[in-house]
Amino acid sequence: MACPQADQVRRPGGGFHPKLSLTDTAKAGARVTVPLMLQGPAAAKGHPKLTARVSYDGGRTWKTVPVQRDHGGKRYLTLTHPKKPGTVSFRASLTDTDGNTATETIHTAYRTVR
Repeated sequence: MACPQADQVRRPGGGFHPKLSLTDTAKAGARVTVPLMLQGPAAAKGHPKLTARVSYDGGRTWKTVPVQRDHGGKRYLTLTHPKKPGTVSFRASLTDTDGNTATETIHTAYRTVR
């Protein structure tokens, strides 16, 4: 199943914005930068902790990926896709200063190809 719109995998609180091909795929084995955007209540102050995870096996296992910031403060992930083609899924968790949490999971955000 392809991503609903190339370059944008969004949810109400924000989204992951990988640069994908016209067929909504990325290269297997490639190093990819995935910009993150928070919007609405998720972007408000008071959400100091953002955790991102990626799965390459349909969500059976998850790997925590460091959320980085560029010089302008924009968040992004740096992924290295496995050499074997497959799927990429994302999970993001926000925790505010009161300890409230929200988690969003995007299964099969896109596929990787040779």
